[in-house]
Amino acid sequence: KVRASAGHLMGIINYILDLSRIEAGKIELEAAPFELEPLLRETADILATRAFENGNELVLSIQPGLPRRLAGDVLRLRQVLVNLGGNAVKFTKGGTVSLSAARDEGAPRTPGTEALRFEVRDTGIGIAPEALPRLFGTFQQAETSTSRVYGGTGLGLNISRRLVRLMGGDIDVRSVPGQGSVFGFTVALATGGDGG
Repeated sequence: KVRASAGHLMGIINYILDLSRIEAGKIELEAAPFELEPLLRETADILATRAFENGNELVLSIQPGLPRRLAGDVLRLRQVLVNLGGNAVKFTKGGTVSLSAARDEGAPRTPGTEALRFEVRDTGIGIAPEALPRLFGTFQQAETSTSRVYGGTGLGLNISRRLVRLMGGDIDVRSVPGQGSVFGFTVALATGGDGG
């Protein structure tokens, strides 16, 4: 219990530190090379224990033909995916959570970059339509009862949206109460030059 409480406290502190850095303009994004498939697999590994405890199946999907190597801030990308995936796992019991990456067909084509859309889809409790507009606010959750039942600080989605916007994209959500949610975001990443 002490270890779990300490971990929870560290999570809150890290969220607040991230929020203060973002608001102060102190976060600088990196543009380091990384591989797409390992990014999704590492994210799934981080989520696997909690997913198993909740009886969930984790599914990964990468659209064929995407560049294997990209360049961007992989730590921040993973942070957003882990946060969205962690929420999906937390609010889903005995269902499915899927992480996917695909080409954003609606984005303009720019040489040397690839606009990717990442999605985290779950079959969990879903979110009421009236709660969606406030979902990304600071210290906000869908309902007061949600924090009592499931825990959480109400900071993760706000920070995730800010990070994605720093990367030139945005997060959107679709949800049906009792059926699940889909959180998606699009970011433009430099291609690694190997053409796939």
